[in-house]
Amino acid sequence: MKKYIFFVLIIFSLFSFGMISPSYSFKFVYFADFSNGFPVFVPSYNMSTEFRFNMSVLGSDFSGNFSLNGENLESAELDFSKKTFGLYLYKNRIFGNLDDFLGLYNFSTGSDGVMMNYSNFYLFLYNSLSLNYLKYKLNNGLILIGIRDQLKDFLFQIMLPTFVDIQFEAVYTYDGSVDFEKGIYQFGLVDKNLRWGVKSTFLGKNVMLPDFTSIDKSNRYFITMWYNADNFGVWGNIKSDENGKNFESLSEVGLNFNVSKFSVSLSKIGFDSIGLTPDLWEKFSFTLKYDYSLFDFNGKISYSFGKPAHNTIGTLGEVYYIEISKTFGNISFFGKAQRIVDVYEIRNTVYAEMKITGFSNGEVKLSIGNGDFYNVNNFKKVASLEFNTWW
Repeated sequence: MKKYIFFVLIIFSLFSFGMISPSYSFKFVYFADFSNGFPVFVPSYNMSTEFRFNMSVLGSDFSGNFSLNGENLESAELDFSKKTFGLYLYKNRIFGNLDDFLGLYNFSTGSDGVMMNYSNFYLFLYNSLSLNYLKYKLNNGLILIGIRDQLKDFLFQIMLPTFVDIQFEAVYTYDGSVDFEKGIYQFGLVDKNLRWGVKSTFLGKNVMLPDFTSIDKSNRYFITMWYNADNFGVWGNIKSDENGKNFESLSEVGLNFNVSKFSVSLSKIGFDSIGLTPDLWEKFSFTLKYDYSLFDFNGKISYSFGKPAHNTIGTLGEVYYIEISKTFGNISFFGKAQRIVDVYEIRNTVYAEMKITGFSNGEVKLSIGNGDFYNVNNFKKVASLEFNTWW
């Protein structure tokens, strides 16, 4: 806690110069599990405080906010900018994601650190990660130098706008020796409106990427192509494994078609085994969806057939899905149901919730079942009562 004292003192020393807008929230959840035939009750609550303030000192713009969870400083951000200069301090905030084509640095959880920029130069210093990097934004490109422990990342990206956008990006990690196989190289031709495009990516055998990246290291060769019309789209990916082999089993194609509220999608992964009957088609997916609105009820109906039929199973099968919602004044209802029919068994699950929002600064939600249908395929005998308020 002591390492944040100076940070907190800075915040409070600035309060007298700016307009402070505090906000508070309280959440209480009463969870009941009936899976074993008798209820298990688990109450929990959380209270947080967030402060936002803006100020103008000597012609400079300053803003910031921080959140307290009990007595702990949960997250904070201070922003100071003037003309071409900026200084930004972060505590447990997501910052520094790159907007490059490959996605070298991509963060999904909060970090501590500082970002400074002057004109088109940006310096990122992380206290909670083993990473510091400097980037320079060109009009149509990007240059980056990053340091991770004993490794140095180099990135160069350029886009040449002609009748199409010609794109190129190279990422290289240096550890004391030079080797072409330590790099990743991508070349692309993309329509200016993104209606069509083709990109080819080569990934070296000896790349040393961080954990916080969007780059998939499982494909040595990767070529992606797509074309989108108003109601129709088709795409294809030619992929190898990390050794540059198995194109037949990893490559994939797909198409989608939509008219009004109706849509169809079809995809196929792998072409090393294609038979006359669905059980010989290996990985594929066929989905029909319809978004409906009837008597003020809104929802979606879908049917899918493929292998794997669902994220939770690996066999051939069908998935039937329906959801429905309706609002009566300050009371809203939402429900959904799913039925999986595969080779071995049938799995059913449902979820329903009612939300009351008639309070000035609060809401109450009652729910039954587990709503995570992607990872859960059977009905869970659980219920929860949730109360949220803010002021």
